[in-house]
Amino acid sequence: MLIADAYKSIVYPLDLRKYLLAGEFEQDQRMCLVFSPFNNDSDKVLMDAIEPAARECGLWVYRIDNRKMGGDIINDILRALFVAGQVVVDVTGYNPNVMYELGLTHCFKRIHEVILIWRQGEEIRLPFDIASKRAFVYEMKPESLLDLKNTLVECFKEIQEMRSRVLK
Repeated sequence: MLIADAYKSIVYPLDLRKYLLAGEFEQDQRMCLVFSPFNNDSDKVLMDAIEPAARECGLWVYRIDNRKMGGDIINDILRALFVAGQVVVDVTGYNPNVMYELGLTHCFKRIHEVILIWRQGEEIRLPFDIASKRAFVYEMKPESLLDLKNTLVECFKEIQEMRSRVLK
């Protein structure tokens, strides 16, 4: 095995690589992938802000824990990244899994397709590599979640508008 082949098998898990190389993934512009911690607060943000915003824009939401079957979660994450038209990442609490998923997202998505959010009240200082990215702040209050929902609607519409200009 050549070193380059060994590297490719690390970078792209083997069963995913054949699909990537064959071009078997089709992007679904209506899919909104969400990376967030798996806890009650994140579920509330998902249900009260992200999902209503997505529905208003004709999108459907997918979070990796929606899939209830075995298999390699990294393959599931990569497949979802290739399919999704936009990604919302909640960096609240610097959850290591979410930060890893954000890194993968920056590898495979255009920066305007990635929306960062985080909860106010935590002492958060975004890491240097993502500090220059626009992030939207919310609180766990109904009016703040409504504001976040409205902000996400604007973001989703802007992504759709940018995409339509590029496709013309």
